[in-house]
Amino acid sequence: MRGFWEPLRRAGATARNLLIAAAAQTWGVDADACHAEKGEVIHVPTGRKGSYGTLVDVAATLPVPEKVALKDPKDFKLIGTPAKRLDAQGKVNGSAQFGMDIRIPGMKIATLAACPVVGGKLESVDDSKAKTIRGVVQIIRLDDAVAVVADHMAAAKKGLAALDIKWDVGQNAGLGMADIILLGAAAGIASPLFGAVLLLAFSLGRAIPIALGAWAVGWLENLNFLTKYQKGFEIAGAVTLIASGLYMLNAYYFWIPSLAE
Repeated sequence: MRGFWEPLRRAGATARNLLIAAAAQTWGVDADACHAEKGEVIHVPTGRKGSYGTLVDVAATLPVPEKVALKDPKDFKLIGTPAKRLDAQGKVNGSAQFGMDIRIPGMKIATLAACPVVGGKLESVDDSKAKTIRGVVQIIRLDDAVAVVADHMAAAKKGLAALDIKWDVGQNAGLGMADIILLGAAAGIASPLFGAVLLLAFSLGRAIPIALGAWAVGWLENLNFLTKYQKGFEIAGAVTLIASGLYMLNAYYFWIPSLAE
C-alpha cells in the first residue's frame, strides 16, 4: 500500500469533495459551509447532516475535479493511530464469513487437477476409487484437467486424491526458465543470437548484486572491495534489462509484421 499512498489519498479527497458538492447542491447551500466527517456531510451553520449513502447518487452525476486539496497531516484522525481491525474478532472466533462459506440449496463443490505442463493434455484417468467415496457426485474430464464434483469440500478433495491420472506432458516437459526467456527474446526479434545476449544480461543483472552482497555472510570475501559499487551494478543491470525489453517490444510490434509480409 505504500506505493499507492498519494493516489489513494487523492481518490479519497476527490470522493469527499464530490459528496460535499452533492450535499450543497441538494440543500441549496454553499459548499464551503459543509464538511465531511464520520460518514456524513455536515452543514455547519444549521447542523444539517446527510449520510454518504444518501448523497452518492447525486455525487455520481457531478463532474470529477481535476485537482483536489489533500487533508493536512495534522488533521489525520485515523492514519497513524493504533486503530483496531473490525474483522479481527470474527476471524479469531470463527464467526467471520468468507466467499467459500456461502451455501445455497443444491450447491456442489468442485476441485480441479490441471496438467502440470503448459500445452499438456489429459491422457487417461482411472476414477474407480474416487467414485466409491461418499459425497462424490461426478468426475469431469477436460482436455488438460480433471474435476471432481462433490457434495462438500472434504469429499471433493478425497475424490481428487483418489484419481489415478496420467498426463501427456508434450514437448514442453523439459522446458526451463532459461529456455523460456531465450525463446521469448528470439521470437520477439527473430534472432537467437540477440536472445542469448538478453539471457546473459538477465543473468548478470541478477547475479552480480547477489554475488556482491554474499560477502556479508562470509562468501566471496575477496570481492569486499567491490561492495561500494553494488548500487552501480544494480542500476546498470536494470538499465540493460529495461533497454533490452524495449528493444524486444519494438521488434515485436514493428519488425515481425513486416517479416510476415
